Amino acid sequence: MNNMLVVNAEGPEIRVAVVEEGALAEFFVERKRDRGLVGNIYRGKVSRVLPGMQAAFVDLGPKVERAAFLYVADVLGAGDQSKLIDDADTDDGADESPEGAASRIARSRKQLANRKIEDLLKPGNTVLCQVVKDPIGQKGARVTGYLSLPGRYSVFMPHVAQVGVSRRIGSDKERRRLRDLVNEVRPKGSGFIVRTAAEDAGDQELRDDVDFLARLWSEIDKRQELMSGAGLVYADLDLSLRVVRDLMREDTSEVVIDDDDQWDRVRKFTEAFLPRFTERIKKYEGRRPIFDHYHIEPALRQAVA
Repeated sequence: MNNMLVVNAEGPEIRVAVVEEGALAEFFVERKRDRGLVGNIYRGKVSRVLPGMQAAFVDLGPKVERAAFLYVADVLGAGDQSKLIDDADTDDGADESPEGAASRIARSRKQLANRKIEDLLKPGNTVLCQVVKDPIGQKGARVTGYLSLPGRYSVFMPHVAQVGVSRRIGSDKERRRLRDLVNEVRPKGSGFIVRTAAEDAGDQELRDDVDFLARLWSEIDKRQELMSGAGLVYADLDLSLRVVRDLMREDTSEVVIDDDDQWDRVRKFTEAFLPRFTERIKKYEGRRPIFDHYHIEPALRQAVA
């Protein structure tokens, strides 16, 4: 097997090269300091309830400067949850990424706000919430109680007990196969949106994706139950972890990482959620820069020349 992932994380950026048959196939980069709060899950504490705005302010803990904004339709249980999947299971030309799916669900929730915020929340209440919009200027983050965890082929929603399939998958037969398979293996009471990327994916690949997300949610749920105050429960995956989640395959011989901390994080992540790949996570020990050693820098220069 000549397919591998090469991770350069020693500098201010995380750079990942996908090498197939000895040649650079894909390249990803993420600046460490540019990562926002979107996707992070917090155990929050309601600080103020605003009936006039039908919203609440939520304290996310000492490391988040300003209180977050929680709209009534984003409070878990504020409307008909079955409608969320119904609306998400359509093709309206929107972004098919996990973020796009979450955006469509958020738009659906706005139509479901048929209860009053003061009946749902009181100051001092604890809420588990996820950031959907970063703070801007003097405005705090926007959060929702309807959590979603993106995977390679699906988006997991622990509080919506239905399965939706992207209608960009044109074959009715394939849509039925995917829906039936996810219904068979999903945890009881949870929901999934099957992404377009799942089209023609093998049964085991889809099962692995569902299992990964279920394990991840179990860890998040355990962690928040052990917390006593407001704070971060789960930080959204950085580039190196997302690449392992999305691109690690049976024909990937190894993932080579040049940074000690990043190697440790990726290995622990793989042990917890993709255990059969753990031994393929390798620490680069060479003296030359990792991208030079694997002839990636010349390939990058040639690509932009």
